[in-house]
Amino acid sequence: MRPAPEDPGGERMTGEDAEGIIRRILDGSMKCRRPDHFWKALHDERFIAQDINPILRSHILRGAPEWIEVRHAFRVRLVGKCLRGRPSLLVVDLRVDGPCTLVSIMVDNASPKQRRAR
Repeated sequence: MRPAPEDPGGERMTGEDAEGIIRRILDGSMKCRRPDHFWKALHDERFIAQDINPILRSHILRGAPEWIEVRHAFRVRLVGKCLRGRPSLLVVDLRVDGPCTLVSIMVDNASPKQRRAR
């Protein structure tokens, strides 16, 4: 990690760093909290708990990790597919030390739609 002006701790997270933390979440070596507001978003958007890992496994990063001062974490947006194949956006606060937090999940309306052949 390299110094960055947005993080007063002098750290910057790269996409590669974020991918390493996501691999640790998937292999179970890093904890990931799921607060009440995440469960509400999950149910409101008609996802199920089992949709989380397929999104983590199939994701691509949308943008660079962003330092969130009040959370003391780097926020990433992951675009992937849930179990039913819907394009999905998962927002996660990543921490190098300590548990990560699932922030929100929603259908990714920004993904390009396939057109029907005429």
